[in-house]
Amino acid sequence: MNEFKWIAKLVRHHNMNRIAVYFERNAALTAQIKQIKGTRWSNSLKAWHLPDNIENRKKFKLPEKIIGKQNIYKINQANQKAIKLT
Repeated sequence: MNEFKWIAKLVRHHNMNRIAVYFERNAALTAQIKQIKGTRWSNSLKAWHLPDNIENRKKFKLPEKIIGKQNIYKINQANQKAIKLT
C-alpha cells in the first residue's frame, strides 16, 4: 500500500493568509485537495494553497489558533524554504 507524503505550511500569498500544501504529483491527492473549497494552484509557490481557517488547519495538522502576522510564514521562492515574517 502506498502512503502519500505531503507537507503543509502557513504562507502569505498575494497578501492573504493561506495554507500551502506540497506533495509530489499524484492524481489521487490532487483530486482530493481540489474538493476543498477555495483551493487553488500557484505556479509561483509550486503548490496547492487553500484558505487559512480552523477547519483547514485541523485537516492539515497545523496549530488551530489563528495567530498574528509575526507568525505567518511566506515561501522564499528562490529556495522553497519557509521563512518567518517579522
